[in-house]
Amino acid sequence: MVRSQTLAYGRARLTFGPKVPVASGRRRGTVFTPDRPRGDGHSRTGHPHVSRKPGTRTLSQEMTLQCVDAKGRGVELLAAFGYDPTDPFAVWVTFPSSQGDIRWAMCRETLLKGLTDPSGSGDLEMWPSIDHEGRAVVVLEFRSPAGRLVAQAHTHEVYRFLTRTLAVVPLGTESQQLDVDAMLAGLLASRSE
Repeated sequence: MVRSQTLAYGRARLTFGPKVPVASGRRRGTVFTPDRPRGDGHSRTGHPHVSRKPGTRTLSQEMTLQCVDAKGRGVELLAAFGYDPTDPFAVWVTFPSSQGDIRWAMCRETLLKGLTDPSGSGDLEMWPSIDHEGRAVVVLEFRSPAGRLVAQAHTHEVYRFLTRTLAVVPLGTESQQLDVDAMLAGLLASRSE
């Protein structure tokens, strides 16, 4: 049961209703960007929009999450799932907002587990489920001091994203990607200031 449809993180706040606030240049109430003519987060071939930043191994995939507003109506919310091999344990979910993007970090292994079993605790929990059309979904429950958002993503889209991250950094090799010396140098430098 959805108790609140407000997602807040940092200074930005989103409240979900019939019109979803999205970044400027996008239409309100629909998921639309000019580079995807279908307007549903998918390319002309029907696959989710996937990108890699030029010159890096950073991965990004946009997904349309299904939410329910306070009146029980379905609302589509665009979110970008991102992965940077230099931060190998984390997956970032970015929600565009006219007040500035809202970013949530989660453990990649927690998201992997959420495909098949309940996982997470605290400000983000997830579990597998079936949507009203009988398709497999991952339910994501975001919590902040300002409210709660329950959204669902299609399991095949989350799986596709995670498969790409595992091709870049296989599970169990994350610590090999970390530059511990650089992290310590950064911590010590900030401490001396």
